[in-house]
Amino acid sequence: PIFATTPPCLPAVVDLAHLAEREQGNAPETPAVEPLSSRELHARGECRPCPWFWGSHGCRNGNMCQHCHFCSKEEAAEYRREKCRRRRA
Repeated sequence: PIFATTPPCLPAVVDLAHLAEREQGNAPETPAVEPLSSRELHARGECRPCPWFWGSHGCRNGNMCQHCHFCSKEEAAEYRREKCRRRRA
């Protein structure tokens, strides 16, 4: 496949071998697949809250962060509690 699975806020990775074949005319042109944005994943309830965003120093990754910055402090806390419950089960 041309595009690898990537976090929602990062661009998809292009397979360089396929790109070389396409430049030589040996591979068909394929449409770009855009990964879902953090906002879209948050709206669907499929996001992972950023554990650092609500901390005293905030998230240092900014736009490159692989986690959701749209979640409220309460949603992030509930996600952590639920994650602990799943580990114990």
